[in-house]
Amino acid sequence: MSSIIQTTRTWEQAESLVKSWDRGSRKPHTVKSFADQIAKDLSDFCKGSVIVWASEQQQWHSLAIHPSVNEPLTTPRIDSLVHTDLSPVANWATSGVQPTGTTLQVDLSLHPAVTLTLLLSLPADSAFGTSNQDRKTIADVSKAAVEILSLVYLRSRLSEAIDQENNLKADTSVIAALYQGNSFADSCERICLSLATHANADRVSIVRLVERRSELIATSTGAVIDRRAEQVLRCEQLANQLHGLSADIRFTVGQRDETDSETISSVQTFIIQAGCREIQTRRILHAEKPDVPIVLVIVEWFAVATKQIEATFWSQVDDAVRVALERETHAWPVMLRPIRNSRSRRKLAWGFAAVVLAFAFMCIYPVTFSIPADGKLVPVVQRRVFAPADATVVDIAVKNGQSIKAGERLMTLRSTAIDLREEELRGHLLTAQTQLATLAFSRSGTRRDDDNSSASLNVSTNEETLKSQVRGYVKQLTLVESQQKELVILSPLGGRVERWLLEQTLSDRPVGQGQYLLDIYAPDSGWVAEVDVADKDIGYVLSTDMTALTVTCRMRSMPDRLLTANVIDIARSAQIDSQGRSVVRLKCGITDPLPDTITIGSTVWANIDCGKRSIAFVTFRGLIQWWASQSWF
Repeated sequence: MSSIIQTTRTWEQAESLVKSWDRGSRKPHTVKSFADQIAKDLSDFCKGSVIVWASEQQQWHSLAIHPSVNEPLTTPRIDSLVHTDLSPVANWATSGVQPTGTTLQVDLSLHPAVTLTLLLSLPADSAFGTSNQDRKTIADVSKAAVEILSLVYLRSRLSEAIDQENNLKADTSVIAALYQGNSFADSCERICLSLATHANADRVSIVRLVERRSELIATSTGAVIDRRAEQVLRCEQLANQLHGLSADIRFTVGQRDETDSETISSVQTFIIQAGCREIQTRRILHAEKPDVPIVLVIVEWFAVATKQIEATFWSQVDDAVRVALERETHAWPVMLRPIRNSRSRRKLAWGFAAVVLAFAFMCIYPVTFSIPADGKLVPVVQRRVFAPADATVVDIAVKNGQSIKAGERLMTLRSTAIDLREEELRGHLLTAQTQLATLAFSRSGTRRDDDNSSASLNVSTNEETLKSQVRGYVKQLTLVESQQKELVILSPLGGRVERWLLEQTLSDRPVGQGQYLLDIYAPDSGWVAEVDVADKDIGYVLSTDMTALTVTCRMRSMPDRLLTANVIDIARSAQIDSQGRSVVRLKCGITDPLPDTITIGSTVWANIDCGKRSIAFVTFRGLIQWWASQSWF
């Protein structure tokens, strides 16, 4: 009975340990501290030694050992690491790590290259762990310990991976900023800002080293460089003094430096005047001439520097400066350097004279000046037919493109409202006429005496009222009949029908009053090109004599045929076309004959001849218009 009680207590202790580890895994812990806690609890539970290992890429490192031993346990047996599943496997051994005792090894494969291993060693004289029940309890607790530890381990590795990724992104953005900028000065300013951000520096300056004197190019402060400012002069003076050095320097106030006394004196003078605490310089050498420095980078800290600048980042700075210099070398101002040669100056003078003469010739020699425009063809005689009332198309007597005569029926409409109105008026008229006949009959049978004088008067009054109603109904019926006649659409002129998909669009379809039905045009009456000229170009057209305006058109359906036209009318106001442009419409009469296949709305390209202008004006008209549209006052 005591054995059963002891086993129950052991399970309760094991369950309590697992629960405490599970609660602890949800709290923020480092892997080392949590592994130490597990090793301590497990060691106290089993009265043995516990060591926890982690393997990454076959590199073993210890996470926890309890209690501390003089001779640490060796690395786990390799034959126990062949498991590829994600479940822990317990292996009991009575030899290997401690031949005199009993050892338990639990492996948990988190990844083919990552494994957690727990080694539990029980002393030879230990009474706990000798029975199979004890071994099963110890194995289960050890498996639970490794599984719970794996959660903390994976969370820690994930946090480290996220931190590394963030640092990598930050470094990448800083390095990318080194290579930005358009001009050399702009690029150097970006380099100064990136270097100051990376090194936590208070000020970074870049001085260009030239043969005669040094020149400050940019600083991380972003201020405009004033050549008379004291800080600018100090940087250039320090660059001149350090020009001949063969190595870079780093100097901190209060620390001993092995640099020669003359250099130390120059640096100390600069530090005192600038007010900084630490300074570091970097010479950037020419890519093709390693012995020639081209740029000096000066980094200043007003407090002791908290971060060292790595050699790899310095190499990126060197490359960025060289790239900026190469970009400046290929820029257009460098092309002006050959002007120093007298022979080159003579060639340039002759070339400039030739350009001036060519421009003068372009300003003098006139050519034809024309304004481009787009438009469409419409006939001179054209009528649009609209619905006279709300009705339904019951019959269409023509087809698209059919030739008809004036007065010929086009289509028939039917209006239910007009029909109902006609029937209603006819009923009212018949009723009024019947009542009028009844009154006339009754009046003829009435005797004319004093007793019936009042009745006769009433009959006469009613008779006049009914006659007035009859006349009103007759007039309304006449109006309705005229509306009925208007529902039969007749051609207003002789010509040709124009409506695409006439049957499909209107047959048995309701139409509203004023709705467009079709076009009738006379193709023999001639054609007009309606072209839209841009509002900004209409001034050239208006400044030309109307009689001298000629238009050359080219149809898109027949681009090889040119048509001649004369301007007939110019709109007095601008309008907005389908593309949102402000245009002025011109009507141009086509003088050349057109084939019968031409239809309404055929698109054309037009060139409006506006007389003679110089070649320079025609070529640079867009620039001239832009210049004139600017507000210079």
